[in-house]
Amino acid sequence: MEVGLSFLGKRAAMYSSKDFTRVCTGVLFATMLASCEVNISFTNQQRLAITCITSSVNVETPDYAFTETGSMAQSGYSQTLVKLSDGKILIFGGVSKFEQSAEIYDPETGLFTETYEMNNKRLYGTGSLLPDGRVLLAGGYDTTDARATKTTEIYSPMTGKFVNGPDMVEPKYDFTATALNNGTILLVGGWNSNNSMSSAQIYNPVSGTFTTVGSLNKPRTLHTASLLPDGRVIIIGGFNGTTYLNDAEIYNPTTMVFSLLKTTMSDTRSAHQAVILSDGRIFISGGHNTSTLSSTAIYNPSTGLFTATAHLPTAVYGHTATLLPNGKVLILGGYNSYTNLSYSNAEFYDPETNTYEIIIKGLGFDVCYHRAILLNNDRVLITGGYRVKKDIKLDSAYLFSAGDANIIPGELKCEGSGGDGNYTYSIKSGDGKIDDAGLFNTDSAIKTQSVTVQVVDGEGTVATTDINVIID
Repeated sequence: MEVGLSFLGKRAAMYSSKDFTRVCTGVLFATMLASCEVNISFTNQQRLAITCITSSVNVETPDYAFTETGSMAQSGYSQTLVKLSDGKILIFGGVSKFEQSAEIYDPETGLFTETYEMNNKRLYGTGSLLPDGRVLLAGGYDTTDARATKTTEIYSPMTGKFVNGPDMVEPKYDFTATALNNGTILLVGGWNSNNSMSSAQIYNPVSGTFTTVGSLNKPRTLHTASLLPDGRVIIIGGFNGTTYLNDAEIYNPTTMVFSLLKTTMSDTRSAHQAVILSDGRIFISGGHNTSTLSSTAIYNPSTGLFTATAHLPTAVYGHTATLLPNGKVLILGGYNSYTNLSYSNAEFYDPETNTYEIIIKGLGFDVCYHRAILLNNDRVLITGGYRVKKDIKLDSAYLFSAGDANIIPGELKCEGSGGDGNYTYSIKSGDGKIDDAGLFNTDSAIKTQSVTVQVVDGEGTVATTDINVIID
């Protein structure tokens, strides 16, 4: 028996003796359905209408987990963390019993190991990864002399030792150090034990020297400095010694000039957090002026403007804000000067929706002045901190992991039947699972399911043809 088949779909379709294709327009997202109809016409003018419907693909929220990962060699808070070229983390400085101590965290083993001591005590200094894999430790507060220091050290991962580096132009702490695209380090502002500072200097790792470059338009300490996509640096907020600031200035590495922006934030702030988002914007959260702040803002380099964004669920400073691979920001802990308490809050900030998602389980304890850094395995390492009410310095360390989303596949179901007494038309098969590949990328979310159409004549002779239903 010969059965002639032709395609009568609304869109042009591929035709051959074995294959018919009809595109079902839809998307593979939760709570959304895709459906289409395929019409097949036979030589006797009879038609079989097939309707194919995809059920929704459901994505269960992953479990957010904070798990302990060993203990630091020294308890303390306000340490400096630097990610080394091999993915290990160098931890030094901070408020602890042994202020010259340093240690290494290995993500592979989950263990902390003490390395050689620093040559100097340095609180509130900076650590910068150099192009050759060494680390520059600069400035800080020397508790032995009870004053700011201009000493520096170079840490070598090869030897695990610290060697003295060249002195900075002047002593300072609570300043910022930003690695520029040309491999040099920009050190800006700070406090010199008596005053807030407007000076800036560049460290050149090739020559091993510090050089004065320009000057801030205003003295600043407890500010932030972020590298913009075009290689410039934005310095935001801070304290000038008498007044908290709501403005910002841009450093241009080509001209070595600081330019004060005309736009300002809604609130003055210092000791805030600034995170470079996936699209190059800067998310600024919390901090303090005469009170502790819950306000936030976003700086857009494309427009040069600050925009106020949704307030933090809790007013804090001394918190951490870490950009995750999914583009959200993980915000943990912090201190509020009005209540004189540290907090256990944990939440995500989503810059796409300008909303927060509270992580119900959280860390499970209050903490401030801890540190958090994204590891190469996409987990977040949280170290140390201080619990105000209990007056405890912590040696604990935790890993944050978002876990894996549980994706429940949808199903494709096709139905249809017909006949004129001489022929019977029906669907022989067609139910199939829709997998999750390309679930979050509609460009690649194209799934094909085969549907077999069966035609039987009055004598019981069977003929079949396959239709590929494509869901995009």
